[in-house]
Amino acid sequence: MKKILAKITLIILLLIPVVAHSEQTVYWADNEWVCVMAGTCDATTNEYLILKEPSLDYKAPVMAHYCTSDVNDFVATKTPWMEVTFEDEYPAVDSGIHIWIRDVCPIATTYFATEIAAFGQDDTLNDNYFVKWSNPTKNEYLLVDTGKGRSAGKHKVRVGMKENGTVEYWLDDELIWSTENIPATYTYQSPESFGWIILGGQYPGATFSNFEIGTDYGPLLSTRNLDIDIRPFSEHNIILPWKWGLIPVAILSTADFHAPSEVDLETVKFGQTGEEDSLSFCQRHSRDINRDGFTDLLCFFRTYKTNFRLGDTEGILRAESNTSNAMSTMNTKNTKTVLEGRDSVEVFDKMKWRAKNWHKSQERHRF
Repeated sequence: MKKILAKITLIILLLIPVVAHSEQTVYWADNEWVCVMAGTCDATTNEYLILKEPSLDYKAPVMAHYCTSDVNDFVATKTPWMEVTFEDEYPAVDSGIHIWIRDVCPIATTYFATEIAAFGQDDTLNDNYFVKWSNPTKNEYLLVDTGKGRSAGKHKVRVGMKENGTVEYWLDDELIWSTENIPATYTYQSPESFGWIILGGQYPGATFSNFEIGTDYGPLLSTRNLDIDIRPFSEHNIILPWKWGLIPVAILSTADFHAPSEVDLETVKFGQTGEEDSLSFCQRHSRDINRDGFTDLLCFFRTYKTNFRLGDTEGILRAESNTSNAMSTMNTKNTKTVLEGRDSVEVFDKMKWRAKNWHKSQERHRF
């Protein structure tokens, strides 16, 4: 019963002007925050903001909000983003962090609202972080279990809007949900901007150690190192950039990575920097190239598009992982990772190659 009352209190506090609690203004990370004092807000340095309630028996949330309406570049941009670093005391406390983003400042009854939060040990959603999205025109709410389990320590939340209006949610540099995954039964409305940020802590408090906003949102992609083998059927990784032809590169699987199914073939690039669009094709049928018991992926790249130059000693392959879009209203996972592999190369120009072959022919004639 206490938990139900606490959640009702939170909703009331967010929907009506605050009159029951005194307020104080604190400065944290160069931003002016208004603290709603159901408990206390400590901002003793410019490096963190601590929200505390007066006792474990007092179950109302402690909140601080920041209005971004004065940050003209941020409000006007089509691609805003905000990032908050917080410390979760889980499992030492019964609940955690609430971060709200709205497109109206000050608060109003019609708004875009989104929340990323953490339930406690005795609540629902299996102690995972979740996202709550609401549509202001349809009065629709979607509660999404991110599948990301809570853990003690510092975490980083980033929410950003792409130019097409899609809003993405990141936790510790991992994409945990996107509004692209909202079921067709819902009507999606993208926010006009991010105008009102609310940080909340419950049972008994929360520590926020960084806050940033920005205007040129681009999706964050975590990076995973790959094992690759350039020219896997040759002893030497010789590159002749002046000749037409194909360079085979094997993307090797491991016990926890299956290259044929996990590499997004439309994103595969290979060459001097790893940004060269040189892919010709990948074999449809996978095979165990290095004979370690795992099937690998073999791709072929156009030599003249790899941009290798004399003196280069390394070839770089980059791609993105396939995205899992399994969607339900209570269990959504959408992760994307940059895959990167490197292997040594030996680049020859025409003169060096001819000289090498001439010396080989001389060695053969000598015997």
